[in-house]
Amino acid sequence: MSKIIGYVLMIAGVVVIGARFLLKNLIEKIPILNDIKITALVGIGLIIVGFFLTNPSSSSGKQEKEVPVYDKHGKKLVGYRRTK
Repeated sequence: MSKIIGYVLMIAGVVVIGARFLLKNLIEKIPILNDIKITALVGIGLIIVGFFLTNPSSSSGKQEKEVPVYDKHGKKLVGYRRTK
């Protein structure tokens, strides 16, 4: 679910940045959005937050680890066992 939210935020960030340049006349009428720094920071901020929500390394901590299993004498590798 967080990946979907991340993708939506990244798309919203791109739309905000694109709207600043494509809808210049409309945005200039809104005083708070008139400053290009604010709209650029909002757009970049949305993209960064979206990227961190979709980052696959954040879900890698949930994977189970595998440890090697050796024979009785501890010399020959028999297989791997998953730990919780």
